Amino acid sequence: ASDVYKRQEEPLLKNFYTKIAASEEKHYLLFLDLSKEYFDHAVIQPRLNEFLIIEANIIDKLPLRAALH
Repeated sequence: ASDVYKRQEEPLLKNFYTKIAASEEKHYLLFLDLSKEYFDHAVIQPRLNEFLIIEANIIDKLPLRAALH
């Protein structure tokens, strides 16, 4: 589902969703970099995996709709 923007055919929407995806990637990398300042990789990776599983379970239960947080 994370690559939905790549399949968008309408040019304005494709551009919009491409920018949103890039912005979200920056947020992810920022928080990951911050965690590395305080914790060892051995602590970060298992916790990240835990959150990825939790988030995937939440997303699987949500209805498909256009929305931004």
